[in-house]
Amino acid sequence: MKLLSGSDSIKKADAQLAAIAETVWVEGSHRIVAHQHDRAQLIHSLVGNLVVEVEEQAFLITPETALWIPAEVQHAVFAQESVHYCSVYVNQTMASDLAGQVHRVYMRPLLQQLAISAARFSKANTLSEQQSRLLEVLVDQIRAIEPCELVLSLPRDRRLTRVVPRLIAKPSLNDDLMTIASEANISARTVERIFKKETGFSYKQWQQRLILLRAIALLKRGTPVKVIAIELSYQTSSAFIAMFKRIMKHTPSQYIKLLRK
Repeated sequence: MKLLSGSDSIKKADAQLAAIAETVWVEGSHRIVAHQHDRAQLIHSLVGNLVVEVEEQAFLITPETALWIPAEVQHAVFAQESVHYCSVYVNQTMASDLAGQVHRVYMRPLLQQLAISAARFSKANTLSEQQSRLLEVLVDQIRAIEPCELVLSLPRDRRLTRVVPRLIAKPSLNDDLMTIASEANISARTVERIFKKETGFSYKQWQQRLILLRAIALLKRGTPVKVIAIELSYQTSSAFIAMFKRIMKHTPSQYIKLLRK
């Protein structure tokens, strides 16, 4: 595993700039050790999953979600596999509309594209008027960020430290409560208690949301619903669709249509 330090590149940029963005590609399993920034940070995965550890909590960040981290807040970042992610660092004055706390965020397509565009030029010595306006629009979009229940909290209990990464890597309905308890060598009741305390969900509720995140990623690639249901170990497509609609309030096909608007 590679151990990396937090990027200090933003310190070299103009302190008055509304926002500074960067995209980073890291190959293989790696950890960015605990660090903090002078600016607030919006961190978002473009490809692959990130685990962001903040204030004794851990959050799973996927290509559909992001995490807002206030300035001067210590955090670490971990990935089990190669990942491409984007960070936007926002001037504290510009970020004052957002309370000084961690926010779980839905990453809208427009916000994602603005961040990627800004990453191409925001560290330049001089910016054009058009580029400066794009940064202002980016900050406006960040101020309008929406909370997202799909930014999952992860259990930190050491007895589950080997189990949870496997679940994230390949979610499956087959990993029921008894299977997880046996693998962790603890009782099912203990597993349930840990998940309730550390994630806010029962194990089944947490598992469904983890499966949902995988399903959304596959849907965005154009994978047929029937194929997704089989991969996630659902007996029928209708059972998978029912789970998806119960949580997302839309069927898979309706959800994809909404993303394209």
